[in-house]
Amino acid sequence: MLRRFVVAGAAVVLSLTLGCTGPSGSNAVATAQIRAQKSVATERPTALVSTATVDATRSPVLTATIDATQSPMLTATIDATTSVTVRFLDVGQGSAVLVQGEEYCALIDFGRSSSKLLAGLQAAGVKHLDALFVTHPDSDHYGAWRSLIDGGYVDAGTVFYEPTFYMPLGQITAGYGEMKVALEGQQIRVVSIDTSTQNRLPANLRANIEVLWPNPENSSVITDKNDNSLTFDVHAGKADVFVTGDIGKKVEGVLSDSGYQLGEMEVYGVSHHGSRYSSALRLLDILKPGIAVISVGKNGYGHPHPDTLARLQIATAKYSLGKKPVVYRTDQQGILSIELPSLEVEIQR
Repeated sequence: MLRRFVVAGAAVVLSLTLGCTGPSGSNAVATAQIRAQKSVATERPTALVSTATVDATRSPVLTATIDATQSPMLTATIDATTSVTVRFLDVGQGSAVLVQGEEYCALIDFGRSSSKLLAGLQAAGVKHLDALFVTHPDSDHYGAWRSLIDGGYVDAGTVFYEPTFYMPLGQITAGYGEMKVALEGQQIRVVSIDTSTQNRLPANLRANIEVLWPNPENSSVITDKNDNSLTFDVHAGKADVFVTGDIGKKVEGVLSDSGYQLGEMEVYGVSHHGSRYSSALRLLDILKPGIAVISVGKNGYGHPHPDTLARLQIATAKYSLGKKPVVYRTDQQGILSIELPSLEVEIQR
């Protein structure tokens, strides 16, 4: 994050607020450098005035004083590289991904198991969720919604985001409709998003979360609710995490098209719990992930499929950049927390 101020002929105090709105915030540690730069090109270049490290769980405000009395004008810049934590929660056969940023806590999918979801949120120290996302209306991605209301994690300050639906609306279940009615009863606003309406996300979310799918320009390929899944690039610094619901190879093919300009992502949140019909080599060759995470539990679908596991092993070994290639599974390792941009991984059973 970069904050810039112009001051003239006097000392100035600069303040920078950091931290997740939920008190979890243990990831919200930032190193900030405060620099003063002469506005006249012939003057000496940027000089480092002060450096500070701030733990936002203890002191969410960084304050620095720049003395501009000796110069007619100085440009003072606070350059803070802050972190985002992406937690793949262990919710059994389902998906729930917690994103904890500077100024928000967001949950992408809720899984089906209330007990496992609540355990994951408690382990992360979350007290309040600012944003809820459901990738698509399959109950293993939203079924634990009641626990968020009963547990007091959501209120009128929470916004619920769903994909713009291009699939046949008859595929939306009664249970999904019941959830939306209950959330609206809590004064929670419901917002539909796709690639064309990312500006419906507040600025603090857009800083770290980019919507990659669905795309109205390619909506003709969407024939079912899996293909309609919200898909994201969650990023901080130069580190990116691919997060999706249950898209299959058809949508992956669109995302892999050269015109889509999908970039490399160090972490691949594996689509559809490791289904054999997802995670095509073409997509993996574009993403080039060194880490893959499968959200999965005991199931009768054969997830993750051996063929998919083999493709993931090949891809992570090829693109791990000298680091140990890893394919993680929530049913085996538990909660996987990945710090961005450092890509440090923590396993929590």
